[in-house]
Amino acid sequence: MYERPDVPKDSPHRNLIAVIVLVVVVVAIGVLVTTLWDLANANSVLGSNDLGSAVESTIPAEESIWDQAEATGLTATGDEIETVLFAVASDDSEGALATAYLAVLNNTQGTAKLLQFTSDEWIQAGEENLSVADWYAQRGAAGLASAISASAVVPVSHIVVMTQDGWDSFMTIASKGSSALQSQSRKLIKGITQTDMDAMELVDIAQRAVANGASSDSIAGVATNEVTDEEGTTRLQVDPAQLALAVGTLA
Repeated sequence: MYERPDVPKDSPHRNLIAVIVLVVVVVAIGVLVTTLWDLANANSVLGSNDLGSAVESTIPAEESIWDQAEATGLTATGDEIETVLFAVASDDSEGALATAYLAVLNNTQGTAKLLQFTSDEWIQAGEENLSVADWYAQRGAAGLASAISASAVVPVSHIVVMTQDGWDSFMTIASKGSSALQSQSRKLIKGITQTDMDAMELVDIAQRAVANGASSDSIAGVATNEVTDEEGTTRLQVDPAQLALAVGTLA
């Protein structure tokens, strides 16, 4: 019998091949949807205009630093200082501040370190004096950044709000070196709930901080003084001059 060459021949594997192709297509669509979802979520937390405006307002004028130096008997270093405030919130539904870190990059000296603020330490900014936790609860990360800057006349260049799990993951990735921050940037971004930086800025500053020595071993507590109020309650008050010394704007 004559068989036309343009008519496909039946094959015992035809149905199997069709099923395999269908599975591959479904998996590919699933991967695409997941990737797009991750990117959508990442883009929604990166590049916050509100935080961007907040950090711009925390950069102190050079005259203010010189005035602080004169008032404290210290010297203004003139070093180029770049900082990132990490507000680490608890993983529970309340999302209260667990702790805060100030990553300090001294671009003039080529050094980097992490300063830790505990939630029960107090910061005085102008006439207001609140605990770190209350600054965050009442004013958010932007308010906490403004309080730190106003208290010690130090810049807060960027803000990152993270979950506790996100911070732990970030420190684990950072411990593997700056290249790991690049290769695992997606995992890094997943732990962030809000930041003024975009993905490239975030990875760049993290890589520079790690390359210049910032690590879990470089974490230092900020200097505080014990202060007793009129009611007899003793609290730990952040020392502005010592904080400026630790950041490097004064020496």
